Amino acid sequence: MATTRSAGIRGLAVIAGRCGGEPAALVRAVGLDPAVLDHDDIPVAEHRLARLLDHAARELDLPDLGLRMAAEHDLGMLGQPGVASLGLAWTTGGPSLVGCGPAQHPR
Repeated sequence: MATTRSAGIRGLAVIAGRCGGEPAALVRAVGLDPAVLDHDDIPVAEHRLARLLDHAARELDLPDLGLRMAAEHDLGMLGQPGVASLGLAWTTGGPSLVGCGPAQHPR
């Protein structure tokens, strides 16, 4: 089973709250613990993440939910490599530290 970090749903709680939704109820509806809303390093099955995003977009009537969530993200969601690259962004080492794709990021 493929997993991802709960950082992938960063911004969902804020967006749901702005739109009158209940973030914890959205998360529970797809079988996830509401703790994923507050902690970036909880492993989340990719199929549950996909179900959550689909369910939330429908419930909140936000077909652009993914774009709204992307606006809430920064390199910090990548964990240690992302945080390190923030400090190195203007040096030659920054981009090479992050790597070229998902194969560079531990699961």
